[in-house]
Amino acid sequence: MKDMNNAARKMLSVLPFLALAILVMTGFLWYTGRLSLSFEPLSTYANPLLGISFRYPTSWEPDLRYGTIGDLSGRYEGDNGFFGLDAIASSDDIAKITSNLVNHKLKPYGERPTIVTLTAGDQDARVIIPSKDQANDKKEVALIVRYPKPMRINSSQYNYLLVVADPAHIKVFADTLQFK
Repeated sequence: MKDMNNAARKMLSVLPFLALAILVMTGFLWYTGRLSLSFEPLSTYANPLLGISFRYPTSWEPDLRYGTIGDLSGRYEGDNGFFGLDAIASSDDIAKITSNLVNHKLKPYGERPTIVTLTAGDQDARVIIPSKDQANDKKEVALIVRYPKPMRINSSQYNYLLVVADPAHIKVFADTLQFK
């Protein structure tokens, strides 16, 4: 009986460390994008003209004040966020495109934004995270992704997709982006 009490005490002394290890691992998986803690229902946005699809919160609605891209709204909004779409017609590399956006004379991402390199839709991508001095109330974050091959939209050729969104949802868009 005494041996069982010692074994039980040893087990109980290990449990806090085990719980901490599980908590740290869960946090790491969430931070690296391998675990999603979002339970928000998602719908699929697909735009054949832009040649893309990605997931977005089901509760969001098209905002037609910003116009359409093809037959679809290029901007959706909801109580907890938004996204807006555009395409960039430039043959510059992605670093130059990102630099041009960051260094625009209006400083739309603040004085010292952070640039993160990642992959979205199996393509080279960048995320511009605004600095705290960003003037925009909505705290827009930008995702720039190189198209796998240049897209012909109407009579122009575009090499990059630009997704402007709220910070809380940009990772969902990057993680679920697919080129058609």
